[in-house]
Amino acid sequence: MNLQENIRKVLKEEEGKKLPSFYTRRIDHHKFEKMMRKGIPYIFHDSNSLEEFKYKLVEATLENYIHYKYAINIGELPQEDNDTFIKYMIGVYDPLLAAYYKNFYKR
Repeated sequence: MNLQENIRKVLKEEEGKKLPSFYTRRIDHHKFEKMMRKGIPYIFHDSNSLEEFKYKLVEATLENYIHYKYAINIGELPQEDNDTFIKYMIGVYDPLLAAYYKNFYKR
């Protein structure tokens, strides 16, 4: 239930900004989250802060998701759309990303 509340909150904040339809049509949030979990160790060691961890993890997951599922290089898409969607996903998964970071930091 908490995830749904976060999604609604972010959607209200992003109401003025239109999310790129390229991503909204293609991203399955459940599969995206599963893929994110696999990248935690790699991104954790490459990051210097929680905010950097969040951005890099979502960016790398988005890049891998689009590449492996649709054979599209994310670099070929408009950078503004990429940034907008990454910020949206960070907003949606913010508590979860913080938990990933804290749990891995404890190890």
